[in-house]
Amino acid sequence: MTKFSQNQLNLIEKTVSNWSDDKTIKRASEELLELSLSLLHFDRNKASISDIKKEMADVKIALQHLEFRFGNYQSDLDKRVIKE
Repeated sequence: MTKFSQNQLNLIEKTVSNWSDDKTIKRASEELLELSLSLLHFDRNKASISDIKKEMADVKIALQHLEFRFGNYQSDLDKRVIKE
């Protein structure tokens, strides 16, 4: 599983603490869109696995931004994965 180091988390938290909710939301939306486009392009042989991994990394960072901004979502994740 891909994880952030504590130093990376500190850097991400520092960045997001300087951003407004609006900027955080727009950045996350942009990164999600870019991943979606890469997946669609991959299906048509216009993007590589490397391209997808780069976009996945950007999305993971954006999700961490959202978690710092809006809070932990572990209980929601658990419910969705376990289907309680």
